[in-house]
Amino acid sequence: MVTAGVTASTEQESRARTEAARTGRYVVTAGLLLLLASVLLNVVLARKVQSFRQFQSTKASDRLLKAGWSHTAARKTCLVGGMAMASCIGLSAVVESTWLCLALFTLAYASLSFTGANVWTVGSEIAPTPGHVASIGGLQNFAGNLAGIMITTFTGVMLVLTKGSFLIPLAVAGGLCVVGALSYLFLVGKVEPLPPLEPL
Repeated sequence: MVTAGVTASTEQESRARTEAARTGRYVVTAGLLLLLASVLLNVVLARKVQSFRQFQSTKASDRLLKAGWSHTAARKTCLVGGMAMASCIGLSAVVESTWLCLALFTLAYASLSFTGANVWTVGSEIAPTPGHVASIGGLQNFAGNLAGIMITTFTGVMLVLTKGSFLIPLAVAGGLCVVGALSYLFLVGKVEPLPPLEPL
């Protein structure tokens, strides 16, 4: 009789463990599916929103061109304005409101997307020949990715040194946006095709 009771108890525990394992698998599977759906939705929406912003950016500079502005003035206005607006990310480190912080992040990202479209347009407009557009684009990509590696490394180091504070990384990001705006304003010359290099 004791043996029968122990066997029944063991069977109940085994069934309970099996049921718990099955429930756990369902929960994990559902969580992974929701995560996948969320990522896909965010990617699709982000691409559509970013494409819209970039479309508006090139449309804005093209309208300036149609209004009689030079290529240099039209493109630089959008480049400098976009980078200057993106510098608002530095303020997100000091505001108290979470919603205001998110609004500043959104404005900064939208401004960078606005600027990015004109960066690619300028690259194609300064190319000496159509065959040079890809080379200029490759240089821009290299510089952008190098900056991305450096700023993420810097952010990680600052988070370790400051015990998790984003104040310095966000302030530096805002400052670099100001430097970028000033660089487009004063260092970038006329937006016109570069003279082709003489063959050696």
